[in-house]
Amino acid sequence: MTPTTHATVGKDSKEMAQLPTSLPPVSTSPSRVVRRSMTSAYVSRPRLSHDILLYLFEHMQDQADMVLLMGTCRTLRRAGVTHLLARGVVVRTPSALRSFCTFMLSDIVTRAPLLRQLSIKIPDELFGPYTYYEGGIFANHVESEQEHGAELNSGHGRDSLLTWDLADMLARVLQKTENIEDLSVYACANLLCLNKDMSISSALIHFKHLRRVRMERIWGPAAEFLEGACSSLVELDLDGSSSDTYADNVLAVLEIHFETLEKLILLCGELKEVEYLPGMGIYVEFPKLRALALRNYQGVGSAIVTMLSKSFPALRHFELFDNWELDPKQTRADAPPDVFPWGVLDRVCGDVDSLYGLGGTLCAKILEVYRVNRSDAGQFEWLHAVISDIKPTHLVLHIGLDPGFSAIDISNLLPLGYTNVTHLVLNLTIASFMEGSAYEFLFALAALLHAHPVPFVILRFIEREVLVWERTYIDDSNPEDEDERPPPRQTEIVEGMKTARFEETVLPYLFKASPALTHVGLEIEGHSCAHWTLQGGDDGLVTELLNEATGRAVVHAAGLGLRDGLIECLWSGS
Repeated sequence: MTPTTHATVGKDSKEMAQLPTSLPPVSTSPSRVVRRSMTSAYVSRPRLSHDILLYLFEHMQDQADMVLLMGTCRTLRRAGVTHLLARGVVVRTPSALRSFCTFMLSDIVTRAPLLRQLSIKIPDELFGPYTYYEGGIFANHVESEQEHGAELNSGHGRDSLLTWDLADMLARVLQKTENIEDLSVYACANLLCLNKDMSISSALIHFKHLRRVRMERIWGPAAEFLEGACSSLVELDLDGSSSDTYADNVLAVLEIHFETLEKLILLCGELKEVEYLPGMGIYVEFPKLRALALRNYQGVGSAIVTMLSKSFPALRHFELFDNWELDPKQTRADAPPDVFPWGVLDRVCGDVDSLYGLGGTLCAKILEVYRVNRSDAGQFEWLHAVISDIKPTHLVLHIGLDPGFSAIDISNLLPLGYTNVTHLVLNLTIASFMEGSAYEFLFALAALLHAHPVPFVILRFIEREVLVWERTYIDDSNPEDEDERPPPRQTEIVEGMKTARFEETVLPYLFKASPALTHVGLEIEGHSCAHWTLQGGDDGLVTELLNEATGRAVVHAAGLGLRDGLIECLWSGS
């Protein structure tokens, strides 16, 4: 008995030496020493069960933290792979694609079924010199690597270009990843046919569980994929542009998905009045589609809207941006008044010109208007007409994104006599083209609220415009375009808002101008988010500052959050 006891004491003596000196003294009899040293060892080395660690994976937002946890043991490494693949993979370079394919192929049977989301965003210029696009049909142009050795070795190594062998690796991975639900392919048309047997395109077509798809700038291959896809798509974001073509006859291409499609974003293309099934004289109808966005589309007038109402009878959310090759004045004149084929929509979004051209075709609870400015003659008159046509109660205006807009113009945003608006949100970029000071901005806002008593007001300053297709200006670095350079952006208004004493001065000032005011929010991205309730009484104005979570919840419940108005597919890494 004694030798065993002394061996145990010797084993734990180092651990006992590491215990805090503040522990109470204990008896040194052998039996008690053994029990105390064992207890102390467990105290100095606390351990969490694997179940708890696995539970932590579910709540980790940072993938880097997840990777660190995966490095602690084999069990967590295996579990971490499951979570990482389930959250989705984003590939932006050929070297990243090679790393991803190597990782998957090392245990393809186990890992391939775990992948749910895949986003491939490799620009065409990073493809090797082995393919070209000709006449809308992809042609393989095989040449020896020796002939292109100089190109591969001068600034572009094998890992920086997508080559035949890497495309074949990707094809082998895709053939096994049968459970992908979200797919995004951006501007890499060559990728779909870079391998000789076209197995990449074939694998995409034969996916059976795809629900959300985004394809950009690859209209030809995208049309082939959509017409042959084995999946029943629910959400689709489709860029109809490519090197030399634009999308046409889109609805006929999407006919195979008519029973399941719920959200549809179309960028760059043209809709025609006779967009029906060829030879059948009937419109393609999508009974479940509730959200439609047409961005940078051609010739969408009231006649097209009438056609869309037949194809999408259940529509609740409609967006129209950059409606080109269309005279808004002429199409408005041709539009029949107060048609409202969908009744009252939940939301309508768009730029002033596009919505003005539709006339009295749309009616909605929420209206979101982008790029409100005074750089074009009659822009405010058109804005007033759009508001009067659509008759919203909730209005979101994006202002200060173009030169020529002044803070004092805030007072003229709403048409005279229009009193339907109960919720007003003004979105500005932090670095804005808007001229004027914070004092002028608040003065104009008070004048607006005095003329139009709106109970719910949000002032929101964001880092950049949320629309990715925001208009770009002449490069400031080009001396030849000096006369066309925009004025510098300024942050005077938002800086004034940061230092303004809202509860003491701003809220009483606005409430005095409009006693109907009940809620004011100030959201400055990266700085603060504050919401107040206001109530007048015998003792004067009573304000209450809501906690941030409650304030955001109130705004979101009204459908007025920053991104509440944008239809977006839920792909990874967009």
